[in-house]
Amino acid sequence: RHVYDTARPEMAGALRELRAVTERYLVGETFLPTPEKAARHVGDDALDAAVDFSFLDRRWGASLFRERIDRWRGALGDRWPCWVLGNHDWPRMASRYGSDARCRLAMALLLTLRGTP
Repeated sequence: RHVYDTARPEMAGALRELRAVTERYLVGETFLPTPEKAARHVGDDALDAAVDFSFLDRRWGASLFRERIDRWRGALGDRWPCWVLGNHDWPRMASRYGSDARCRLAMALLLTLRGTP
């Protein structure tokens, strides 16, 4: 159970404080359970972008990827998305997707989506 580490009401104030200090581009690993919750932390007085981790647990399939893309874009509206296909906390793409061809296709998707890969 994630009680004290996700979606805390104090986060909005903490992000404003970080923003005031950095006055630079600020990206957060929000790692929240839904795109809608992560998108709440993106805006002028908070994060410039929040990382979407939903590809990390996706099985291979165009419709599965499309659903997550549409949901993240819908949650953000016109705000800037940030997409992730892998990181140090998850098995690498080659392990998850099983072939070089799928990995290359996934990278092409990541690099052609509107937003920051």
